[in-house]
Amino acid sequence: MNFGSLQMVTAWRLTRAGVHCQAIVMDGPAGVRLVVIEDQRIVQWERFDRIYELRAFVTRAFKDRRDTGWVPSVGTSGGREVTAKTRSRAAVRNPGLFPRDGQ
Repeated sequence: MNFGSLQMVTAWRLTRAGVHCQAIVMDGPAGVRLVVIEDQRIVQWERFDRIYELRAFVTRAFKDRRDTGWVPSVGTSGGREVTAKTRSRAAVRNPGLFPRDGQ
């Protein structure tokens, strides 16, 4: 699948009952999108006209998921451990902070 010249960052990585959930923020010519993937299936796809709308949506969605029992998964970035919460906040504020997924 070729997405063209999209910039992609991970907004969060969560887990619950052995199921993994990942949110990816994609920025490209068609605008900013948030894609939520659970158990390797896309379960949500949202498009935003303004970055502040995306930030507000991600903040609410992340809180809602934590409130329903999802917990941050620990990942690594550049040899240091990064929790999903830390990465989520930083990535949404500054999408260029983390390398694009897949690189």
